[in-house]
Amino acid sequence: MNKGISSVIEITESSVKLLQYKGSSGKKVFLSADVKPLVDFNDEELVKSLNGFIVSRSIGSGDLTLIVPRKFAILKQMKLPSHNEAEIKKMIGLQLVSQLPYSLEDVIYDYLLIEKDSSGYSRALVFVLHKDVSQRYINLLEKVGLRPNVLTVSSLGILGWLNYQTEIQSINLHSPVIVVDIDMQHSEICFLNNLQLLFSRNVDWGLRDLNEDNPIELLGQIELSLEAYNKENMGPAVKRVMIISCENTAEGLKKRIEEELKLPVDILYALDNLTFQKSFNLASMKDNRLISLTVALGHALENVKHALNLLPKEIHDSEKIKKQTKKAVKFGFLFLSSLLLCAAIMAVDLYQRRNYLRKIEMKAEDINPKLKDAKNKLQFVKFFNEEYKGQTSVADIIAGLIDITPLDISYRSVYLDENGAFTLQGYAQKGASVNDLQSKMVKSPIFKEVNLQFATKRMTYNMELTDFKIIAQIIKK
Repeated sequence: MNKGISSVIEITESSVKLLQYKGSSGKKVFLSADVKPLVDFNDEELVKSLNGFIVSRSIGSGDLTLIVPRKFAILKQMKLPSHNEAEIKKMIGLQLVSQLPYSLEDVIYDYLLIEKDSSGYSRALVFVLHKDVSQRYINLLEKVGLRPNVLTVSSLGILGWLNYQTEIQSINLHSPVIVVDIDMQHSEICFLNNLQLLFSRNVDWGLRDLNEDNPIELLGQIELSLEAYNKENMGPAVKRVMIISCENTAEGLKKRIEEELKLPVDILYALDNLTFQKSFNLASMKDNRLISLTVALGHALENVKHALNLLPKEIHDSEKIKKQTKKAVKFGFLFLSSLLLCAAIMAVDLYQRRNYLRKIEMKAEDINPKLKDAKNKLQFVKFFNEEYKGQTSVADIIAGLIDITPLDISYRSVYLDENGAFTLQGYAQKGASVNDLQSKMVKSPIFKEVNLQFATKRMTYNMELTDFKIIAQIIKK
């Protein structure tokens, strides 16, 4: 299944059409168009044609529009005393009870709002489809493994096509027009105003019956449709006629309409102003003059997508539940992703904190010996001050010691215990320096009873060091 491809299937009494396209609103690219003429309009023939599409094309049921002919739908224009859409829908249901030849439970209906006037009234165009008709078409698709998510009526395709062409060609459609789309065995006559559908009819005269010398029957049907439009006061007076067909067969009809109805006529072509993929067989579509793609193209081009949906309620609800389920799954996935992201952020933060704490601990381990040494020195100073208060100062002792210490000697500790013993521990790069230090201490006016406890040599890296310990007494003044 090709992701992003939308499909439109139109079923008429003479053919089954499949149109596929890609793109968003206003930027549609048409990929393919397949038409399978029908020998007989029966279920067996229709399933055979639909199966042919399944074999040749990838059809995604997630975005599949099914179009039924206008002749199977009932259209009614209603004027209702409300602008509230909930009230309008309820009023439509009440009015349909007395205006339909069927029970309301046997039909599916939907509506399009045409206008809201200043007096508080609204006009709506109501589309009614018997459930047997909709179920027949849905069953046909289900037999080939497809399920539509939109079921609509052909007239809205003509509206969508003309609205698109109006934007592209800057056609003025602010006055009522009759649009006649001529297919092989039938034609559809639509009355439009201000880009809204007001009324439509399906007639059993098409291109097969039409030639330049014999447009009489179709002209008669247009006249009958115009009489019904005016009689029922469905909209303002028609100012123009547009024919969607091919030039060779429509020129005669154009001439007769201009003579009989005294209205200007334009001939339009269904494939004009559209974007087609390179592989699209455009030449074959133009050559096949008996087939109209207007309806299918219009449903693909319609900007207000799925404005009308005549799917049975249970299928519509099923599709709604599927969409809600998809949204719930998507929300759950996003929520779970958010939780995982938060957990990841917290984990990273915790890791960073632990890493920072570990660095502090390592720093503390590095500082502890220095802290211990500092405490010993403070204790020495405190003891010295208490023991030798008013005598030799700590500054004098330290200054004297620094003066006599050889440059290659480093001290690990300087300690004065409670017995008055002054202890020096350290190491020298030269063994002779230890003896030199001891000799200078003996001669110093600060120290007495200088004893070398030990002087031990050891190797470290690529040099020899001498560890030593000296104990002396401080000379009291």
